[in-house]
Amino acid sequence: MDYLIRKAEQEDIERIIEIAQSRLVSSASQETTGLIDYPIPSAEKYSKRISQGLFYVAYDTSWGYVAGFMDAYRDESLKNIFGDDPVVKAIAEAGESPLAYINTLAVTKEFEGMRLPSQFFSRLEEDLGKSCKQVWAAIVIGPLKNKRSAAVFSRAGFTFEEEIRAFEKYTFGLYKKRL
Repeated sequence: MDYLIRKAEQEDIERIIEIAQSRLVSSASQETTGLIDYPIPSAEKYSKRISQGLFYVAYDTSWGYVAGFMDAYRDESLKNIFGDDPVVKAIAEAGESPLAYINTLAVTKEFEGMRLPSQFFSRLEEDLGKSCKQVWAAIVIGPLKNKRSAAVFSRAGFTFEEEIRAFEKYTFGLYKKRL
């Protein structure tokens, strides 16, 4: 399969929503990988995120469709995109500005193991250049431990920094990579 990592476009929104829905996992399940109880943004919110963030898709050039996505944001747009989200607020307080925050990384099941996350990270770092000191991510580690996501970020050079409790029932691991 041939794919390229490119900036997301408005035409990708429907497929992005499909991928997010396909990767939803309930915190009550035994599944340990996916978007755990993730509230899927509306098409309007994704449109805003695409225009204000570093939003990428993995586009399969052989089949002509989007196989995954990753959205990231510089610290100056975090408040506008996420409001008072406690996880994003904790990262903004713990991080050293200028920073970037990876909000979501999702790949369809058939593309798991294809090293797409490392390609997303490389593209993000290339686009950030020297404009950021760090990249952060938050991974649900309780009530379920999202082991695969933690391993993906660790292999990419992210280190576990701390855990925080948010949204009443979740514990998040905060991961950081210095650039």
